[in-house]
Amino acid sequence: MKPRQTQLPKGARIYLPDEAERKRHVEASLLGVFRRWGYREIVTPTFEYSDVLATGTDVDVQGNMFTLVDRETGRTLALRPDITPQIARVVATRLRDEPKPIRLAYLTNVFRYDEPRVSHYREFYQAGVELVGLDQPEAEVEVIAMAIEGCARSGSSGSRSISAIPTSSAGSSTRPKTDAAQGRELRLTLARKDGSTLERLVADLAPPAHVRDALLALPTLFGREVVLERAGGLRAQRAVVARAGESGRGVPAAQDLRPRRERAARPR
Repeated sequence: MKPRQTQLPKGARIYLPDEAERKRHVEASLLGVFRRWGYREIVTPTFEYSDVLATGTDVDVQGNMFTLVDRETGRTLALRPDITPQIARVVATRLRDEPKPIRLAYLTNVFRYDEPRVSHYREFYQAGVELVGLDQPEAEVEVIAMAIEGCARSGSSGSRSISAIPTSSAGSSTRPKTDAAQGRELRLTLARKDGSTLERLVADLAPPAHVRDALLALPTLFGREVVLERAGGLRAQRAVVARAGESGRGVPAAQDLRPRRERAARPR
């Protein structure tokens, strides 16, 4: 009799009891923080028709979707590789008449047929929020403050807790001019934190000095809360603050960074 194969598929993972307990603790802590800030959880399907999932999904990610065939219709199905496009579609359709801003939270598994690496699997978990209909930089400040609280409450204050990403609020002068292929390669390189490839791409693009400095710094902007101070020193970040000042909005005062429920319960 042939022995049964017990090996897991490549990129799969088992969470043993201690690991599962830790995972649930982090998830519960994050969802608790999201709720305190007024975000409501949304749950999307694990699989959909692949052409629907592809809409709004990065081309490189589309190529790494797990696919299967619907036995009834013959159409190709896919496991979701990212949840943000799903939420964007829900906001644009089922929630289009909801009053703004809309605050949604998610914590779910996603699947990508990437080459597995250390601590990187083909099924992994995403937790986050989507804030729709609130002007920047108020939205950015709210999400950053909530991210810091989430890291603190979940105990995820290690070296990879907070990462900085480029923002589109600073205006077109802070964005490098790229074609579609260059843009995909740049995003992929930043996601991999591939410093040598990034240097080559930036040299080829030859963006303005402040954009060049911001792009080259991005792979190093991860860690504890101090990373926000470093990011604030980049000209691209200063442009966000300057733009807010010009529009008369300004950055919200510190007392306005409390969760929405607390602000409602404590009159000023």
